Amino acid sequence: MRGIKSGAMAAALVTAVASGQNLLTNGGFEIGPDQACGWICVGVGSTQIPGWTVTLNSVDRQRTAPPSCQPEGWLAYDGEYSIDLNGCSVGGMIEQVVATEVG
Repeated sequence: MRGIKSGAMAAALVTAVASGQNLLTNGGFEIGPDQACGWICVGVGSTQIPGWTVTLNSVDRQRTAPPSCQPEGWLAYDGEYSIDLNGCSVGGMIEQVVATEVG
C-alpha cells in the first residue's frame, strides 16, 4: 500500500506542476513589509511575510533591487527580495504548509 500512496502523491504533484499551478504562497518572498534597501529581522512566530511563518529564532528579509541595493555577492533569485536564514545573529527557520490533493 505504501507504494500506491506515494505514487498517487507524486502524480498529484506532477499534475499541479504540469498545469502551471503554484503550490507555494509568496514563494519569492516579494510580498511583505515595505522596505528600502537592506534587510529587516523577522522573529520567531512572525507571519510578517505572508504565507510563511518563522519557526526558529529569526530570518532576515533582504531587499536586493534596484542594483544600488545589492550587497556584494547577494542577489534575489526572482524579483527584489530574498531570505537569509542566518537571521539576526543565529540560524533560523521559515516554513509554509502546502495544500495538496490526491488525484
